[in-house]
Amino acid sequence: MTERDVQRNQIQQKTKPPVLDRRLSMVAALVPEGAVIADIGTDHAYLPCYLVGRGSCPAAFACDVVPGPLENAVGTVNKYGLSDAIRCLLSDGTRELPPAGYDTLVCAGMGGELICDILRSTEDLNAKTLVLQPMTHSEDLRAFLCKNGFTISGETAVCDGKRTYIAFSASFTGDDSRADDRFYHYFGSHLLTKDAAASRYIRKQIKHLSDRRRGLEHSEKAEDRAMLAEVCAILNDERLRDYL
Repeated sequence: MTERDVQRNQIQQKTKPPVLDRRLSMVAALVPEGAVIADIGTDHAYLPCYLVGRGSCPAAFACDVVPGPLENAVGTVNKYGLSDAIRCLLSDGTRELPPAGYDTLVCAGMGGELICDILRSTEDLNAKTLVLQPMTHSEDLRAFLCKNGFTISGETAVCDGKRTYIAFSASFTGDDSRADDRFYHYFGSHLLTKDAAASRYIRKQIKHLSDRRRGLEHSEKAEDRAMLAEVCAILNDERLRDYL
């Protein structure tokens, strides 16, 4: 053990890893043990500091596209004495990351459409485990994954005050059998989970679809009429009967 290792251990013994809120705790629970993560849009780097600080991950990249949040991340990493294990990078998505340097990609706290853009521009995506926490447009993100051969293996929801958050993990299997399953894209596997957070998420998606239906009802455009028929078919699905 080098002198720097000794110093790092001494710091860690004095400074416990950060305490995560319910949303980030949900994300952390989906990260595989022993993974080297790249946390995109890391902000204060609480997630990588938590995972590395408690020994769940041996190393991590903390990435942000904005200098201010990245400075916050550097400060957090230094506070917990983890600068040897966590590398902070100014990066637009994964563009500045070494493709072989990490095995698990985390995108949390951003819109589903932005996450899709990040995934499209990521090298060696099929070799990565994905841990994703979309704030909006989760249906677009699920559709992207299904159409590109990714299988969602773990999905969960939590409530924090009035907000409901979801997160899921996925890996490439080549299976695109759910590429056109729009019901699944909107609701995932949450109908199989009989807990309060999943129910709140389902009702949130139903409201989103109902609002979309009202917005499409008076349009005469062919594409809008086709979308209206799709939305109505989803809302009339028997699987939603207990939530209406």
